[in-house]
Amino acid sequence: MTETAAVSGAKFRLDGKTAIVFGIGPCLGNGIALALADAGANVVVNARRHEAVETLAASINTTRKGAAAGIAADVTTAEGAEMVLRGAQDAFGGIDIIAYNAYALDAGHNTTFAYDSPFDTTDADWARCFEVNVLAPYRIAKAAVPRMRKGGAFVSSLAAAAFTPILPAVAYGATKSALATMTKYLAKACAPDIRFNAISPSNIENPARPAAMRAAAASYPMARMGTPEEAAAAVVFLASSAASFITGQIIYVDGGRVTTA
Repeated sequence: MTETAAVSGAKFRLDGKTAIVFGIGPCLGNGIALALADAGANVVVNARRHEAVETLAASINTTRKGAAAGIAADVTTAEGAEMVLRGAQDAFGGIDIIAYNAYALDAGHNTTFAYDSPFDTTDADWARCFEVNVLAPYRIAKAAVPRMRKGGAFVSSLAAAAFTPILPAVAYGATKSALATMTKYLAKACAPDIRFNAISPSNIENPARPAAMRAAAASYPMARMGTPEEAAAAVVFLASSAASFITGQIIYVDGGRVTTA
């Protein structure tokens, strides 16, 4: 291998970078935050519940003292988003990476699939999904991009429902699809200074997953559920200089569910 073709492992490191993870949780959100911290980034974690952010930040600080801060705020409001962005700057001096993992589902799209039809979706479902899945990341991007250091990265979390119908989650799927389109628009508008990409995880392990989902995973090419670590690794890659020529793209972390359908 020639020297010019070699890829150094250092390109996957995030030492000296500051990352914000919007929408932590026991599955993917926490995994993203932990993976970014493991790669060397300082991490600000966000959710609405104080206990959740304080617990995760404390866990990271156990192994990398002072590397994490937790900020509880509702980022569907401009005030909440500003609190997190300003807090990251105050804590670590700047912003390099944003991972947007917050989401809203149709009220009937849960472990029991309470809705029978997409026509059961209410106006309130549509409004909430649009607010969290589209408008909030747009507002955050609008406020964050002027503050982000050149070479920064914004990575959003999509879902299989954005690309293939998973009934009855019409509002969730449609708004995640809108986020995918917005990612491409912002990638074009903000290049070359800030890169916008997304991951599309599906069938990621979570204690709340119903047995039916695990059974269905056997029919997809990888024939198993994925792990939060596997999905988080894609975020770390997209945030790193190893992906410095990648923008406006989607990485499907779904065991082949969407791309081989």
